[in-house]
Amino acid sequence: EVGPILKERLFDSMTAIATCSATMTVNGQFDPYFNRVGIDKNNPPLPLHTEVFPSPFNYQRQALLGLPRDIPPPDDPSFPEVASRFVIDALKVSGGGAFVLCTSFRLLKELHARTAHALGGKFRLFRQGEMGRSQLLERFRNDPDSVLFGTDSFWEGVSVRGDSLRLVIIPRLPFRVPTEPILQARHELIAARGEDPFRVYSLPQAVLRFRQGFGRLIRTGSDRGAVLVLDTRISRRWYGRIFLNSLPKMERINAPGRAVLQRLSQFYTPSDPNIQEP
Repeated sequence: EVGPILKERLFDSMTAIATCSATMTVNGQFDPYFNRVGIDKNNPPLPLHTEVFPSPFNYQRQALLGLPRDIPPPDDPSFPEVASRFVIDALKVSGGGAFVLCTSFRLLKELHARTAHALGGKFRLFRQGEMGRSQLLERFRNDPDSVLFGTDSFWEGVSVRGDSLRLVIIPRLPFRVPTEPILQARHELIAARGEDPFRVYSLPQAVLRFRQGFGRLIRTGSDRGAVLVLDTRISRRWYGRIFLNSLPKMERINAPGRAVLQRLSQFYTPSDPNIQEP
């Protein structure tokens, strides 16, 4: 837990501090950040001022969020098969140019294997682990119709501009595995304070990672593309609205998979009336 150290060594010893990030808020609130770095917003070590600045990108024009609602939940045994079929259909619509951001190597390998069996002769499919990250990105950028299956290290810190990345698929919401030792220890510490570990830690961390994954899509004012979230918990669970409220305002389609794919096809069609020059 870095909060006590930062409070003692940084916040209590400086006269002014500025912190900034593209993914600092959850549902428009800074509380998760304050909790992590040890700032008591009711009694801050320095006068506290916060501000959220709007993105320079026009997401209403540049992005589409697709939420197919007829995919089984991630804990259903049929999820990998059904999700992979939707991934395959979506890639056919986009013509490749996609990131598939997974939350585990197990799911990554299964989705990649099923997709390779169906589309391996049509698209170049890259899988994290085949080569180094930099080499994977370089090859992906050089093939505008390729598909990259990645996990943790591709959710943030990578930037692909232009038409080479026009689709991001997120099969599962990025909750951490609850049995990870460090996660367990943090949950125990939060629970000992009388707080809910899921609300205080797991959910905010998942939302921030989700925002980072979403952020891979639009990197410039002329980029355009879609994000597909296959995890129906985003629509059916109470916390789903926190994920959605943490994203920019854009066109959203929450419908059966066939309707989502139909809208995706229209979105990529130059005659789409919603398309305007940036």
